[in-house]
Amino acid sequence: MTTGKLVACIVLIAGIVGSACAHAAAPGGAADIPAPSAETKETGGSEGVALSPSAAEAAPEANPEAWRLELATYIWLSSITSTTEAGGKEMTTTTKFKDILDTVDFAGFTHFEAQRGKWGLFAELDFVKISAASNVRLKMMPLLSVNTAGSMKETMLELGVLRSFDRDRVGFDALAGARYVRLDADARFGPFDSGMTQDWVDPIVGGRLRFKLSEKWGASIRGDVGGFGIGSELTTNAAATLSYRISDRYSVGVGYRYLRIEDDAGRMEMTSETYGPAIGMAIRF
Repeated sequence: MTTGKLVACIVLIAGIVGSACAHAAAPGGAADIPAPSAETKETGGSEGVALSPSAAEAAPEANPEAWRLELATYIWLSSITSTTEAGGKEMTTTTKFKDILDTVDFAGFTHFEAQRGKWGLFAELDFVKISAASNVRLKMMPLLSVNTAGSMKETMLELGVLRSFDRDRVGFDALAGARYVRLDADARFGPFDSGMTQDWVDPIVGGRLRFKLSEKWGASIRGDVGGFGIGSELTTNAAATLSYRISDRYSVGVGYRYLRIEDDAGRMEMTSETYGPAIGMAIRF
């Protein structure tokens, strides 16, 4: 990523987050929004990839301007399909979740949201490290074997702001922010080591529909797009969730998430698709 693109993304993020915070903190900002009814509050706010009810689905509060916080963690049972095109040749590989599971060293998916009135902030940190090692026999010298090993770390950090619009049983959140992606790959073949690091920042815009199915059950559909040639060429992220509220503080959920990243790295075009079911739980404060 060039310095100009990075600076542009930082300015974009700072402007979005700064204006949201200023609006929420201003005397005429969130205070001008009428306090929602108890039923409306249960449909409002933030429900993301974390597979949980929204932060606004906490117990009814006397002060409508109080911050509502939610922290969630989930497991993404994902498979990965990657396509690389270079020199007119295309190669596609697919790795199923059961194969990824054998090589995973660590995987963590955490989602956080904070909302005050109709405005809120969201953040997500995804980290996966996989590694594998084996002995390879040389064709020219079949009696000899060489130890090979490889590892890959993928880090995604998502930051943004949301604005909620609510009705009795349906709500909508407008989303805007940025997603930072970093890939680290290392390989060893006998005494030889090599490594590669690639990172970029994608601006993202999207929305989220929320449905109150009953007092305990809820559902949501989220979609966003990003990149636009600033970081990657185009990213597409979509998730559908079904959640169950155990209590005013705890909830669990299941869903399905799809993430597609298209990038043009000079002479080589790469497309990565990560998809699969997810299950998680959340706690609200």
